[in-house]
Order: sequence, then C-alpha cells, then structure tokens
Amino acid sequence: MSPARAEAIVNDYGAVLVTAENAAFGLVLPESGLRHSRDEIKSAIKYCLAFGPAQVRASLVTGYSQLGSFVPDADAALAANLAPGVVPDPHADPERALAILKERNAECARLLEEISSFADKLP
Repeated sequence: MSPARAEAIVNDYGAVLVTAENAAFGLVLPESGLRHSRDEIKSAIKYCLAFGPAQVRASLVTGYSQLGSFVPDADAALAANLAPGVVPDPHADPERALAILKERNAECARLLEEISSFADKLP
C-alpha cells in the first residue's frame, strides 16, 4: 500500500467516525457507512502506525478498535432500538438487540487487543 493510499483511507475513515460521533446513530453503526472495506481500513491504519508520526498513534489505535462498532445494517437498525430517546420498534427483539451490543463490545475489545499487540512491536 502506498503512503498516499493509506493516508486517504485513514482520512476517509476518520471522517466517517466524526460524522457518526456528531449524529444520533445509536449504539452501533451501520457498516454501509464505511467507504472502504474493513480489511483495507485495518491495513491502512497499520501502515500509518508503522510509518506515520508517533503523535497520531493513540488515535489510530482507537480508530482501529472502533471498527467493531460497525455491524450489518439490519443489526444496527435493531440495536438502535436501545438508544436513549428512541421510540423502540414494538416488533424488535430486545434480546437480539442486547446480543448485538455484546457482540460489538467483544469485537471492539478483540480489535483493541489485536492493534495493541501490533503497536507494541513498533519501535
């Protein structure tokens, strides 16, 4: 991956995160909001961690772990029923919505461990 490509992917992903942070997307985010595949984003973040300035490392690690917040769109819509201030869909399965949140939390933790292990090996 070229430096320019990695930077463009990371910048695009950062813009998605900022938009999600400033909007009422609920507790999880629809993966259709990603402009690049998860694998492309992960590779670009790893590239930037390895070759980018040290002062952005913490943000990159956090962004990598936040990939776990992006779930299939149907799951995001279901989990959004648990968001504060949302009138829940009476046909939504609250147990499945909670399971989606638990899966999201586990995936974020797994990704944090994955990227932390990678980052710890860098000079």
